[in-house]
Amino acid sequence: MNYFFIDYENAKSAGLLGADRLTKNDKVILFYTIQTNNVPVEFYVSSTNFNVEFIKVPTGSESLDKHLISHLSYVVATGEAEDKYVIIGKDKGYDPICDYINNNLVKEKNKVVKSSSIEEYLNGVIDEGELDNEIETKNDDNLVVDDLNELKKELSKFDKRTARGAYTAYTKYSSLSSHDFALKIRKIIKNRKNIDNKYYDEIVNILITYRNKNK
Repeated sequence: MNYFFIDYENAKSAGLLGADRLTKNDKVILFYTIQTNNVPVEFYVSSTNFNVEFIKVPTGSESLDKHLISHLSYVVATGEAEDKYVIIGKDKGYDPICDYINNNLVKEKNKVVKSSSIEEYLNGVIDEGELDNEIETKNDDNLVVDDLNELKKELSKFDKRTARGAYTAYTKYSSLSSHDFALKIRKIIKNRKNIDNKYYDEIVNILITYRNKNK
């Protein structure tokens, strides 16, 4: 199951964009306080397609953050091997806890990631800095660090957000067959509004070249 932990105090309604694309295999856990704006009607409508839980927390210094991390830790500890965990919010305060969980409690494929909205996560966009963290380890293709640094260097010719999204797409789908890999990469990159069309084929070719090289 995919778990989305929503810091609604931080992400607001923008963080819920893309909820209509979720399914019964997804669960949204939305944390809010009395000071938080009302959840938009569109989210309630789309929530019939997935599991949702609302957790109201008291106001106070970092109260919501602490509740979210506590609940996240519990879900990780009791989770299944195929579960994935996503924090929706921009608060950098989550980063040290996520690093600890990723380095000590979960496998690479289950690592906690952070994104600014559900939609951005589904389109392959994760929090700034995640790209640098990922290249220090091996991905599912067992690429060595030199290969990952080489791939990062190739992608660095594009803007930072584009490079991050392209790398995420690569690591997410690199275990698929060649045909399915190409289809997934093209679909994700086409959905990225910030990618200039003139770079589209070049990015796809870079990812496919490195994927085939390291199979």
